[in-house]
Amino acid sequence: MKTTMTGALIAALLASGLLVGVSQGGTTRIAAPLTVELVSGASLKEVTKGIQHQLREEALDASGTRVGTIRWDCANGADWHCTVVYSLRGSVDERGTVVAAGIFRGFTGESLAVTGGTGAYANVRGSIELSVGSDGFTHTLELIP
Repeated sequence: MKTTMTGALIAALLASGLLVGVSQGGTTRIAAPLTVELVSGASLKEVTKGIQHQLREEALDASGTRVGTIRWDCANGADWHCTVVYSLRGSVDERGTVVAAGIFRGFTGESLAVTGGTGAYANVRGSIELSVGSDGFTHTLELIP
């Protein structure tokens, strides 16, 4: 019985790995490296659950126009371990999300790793630098197709 269950578990894990490979297929819509600079907006909503913090804020371009939202999901321990989702909207062809993860220490120039994206940013990689700019907190997305 144990051998059958172990075999079924291994088969399920292998099958799920194959499906993940299929779901990540597709083509990247950005054709060249892209730098996007966003400023955190004034509309900040926070939900705190124990050591888990969830934040939602507006993503603004350099002219102050809202171009999407930034959603943070962070666990507070010795360091803040965060996953950040940038939902960006431009024209219909430019919409999508960029997901990043890493350790956050307070907009001190640290970088988060881009772990993927959807829509116009499907299969994207790169990094996001967090810093304090003249207009507020700045998110500089360095995206590579």
